[in-house]
Amino acid sequence: MGTAEEPTLGADPLEPIRSAVQEAGLQVASALRAFEELPPDCPDVADIRDWLGGAAFLLSSAEVRSYPLRQSFGRLILERTEFQETPLRAAWRVVDEAGALVGTVIGQRKWLGHAHGRPTFTVADDPTGGEREDAWTSAGHPSPTLAVAALVDHLERR
Repeated sequence: MGTAEEPTLGADPLEPIRSAVQEAGLQVASALRAFEELPPDCPDVADIRDWLGGAAFLLSSAEVRSYPLRQSFGRLILERTEFQETPLRAAWRVVDEAGALVGTVIGQRKWLGHAHGRPTFTVADDPTGGEREDAWTSAGHPSPTLAVAALVDHLERR
């Protein structure tokens, strides 16, 4: 198992695909920004803008779906529980071997005013199973697996 700084190599076979999808999304966002500079009466501008918006939606959906539905981290298991058809709004629960809730991971993109930024993931230690506020959170992780690695590190230090 890797740490928050150094994930296990080869643990995620979809990482190259996800990276390519993220780069394509950035290119689409760049093209959408370029449309803001064009006069609205340019031929086909509205249609092309709509197509690019659709492409951005499809790319963000592909990105979320490229994260594993269920992934094991020693005694902890990461399970995707939610996917909303908005740019990268997904949730995972982290359970132990017995199925007890240990924490949650939320993935989202920040709106930059013209496009969504790269995804970030926040993990929370939830020893109460959602009955009260989280005991510990860690935000800004570049993937759900690195967020869980941070949770594992946190739990091992307790």
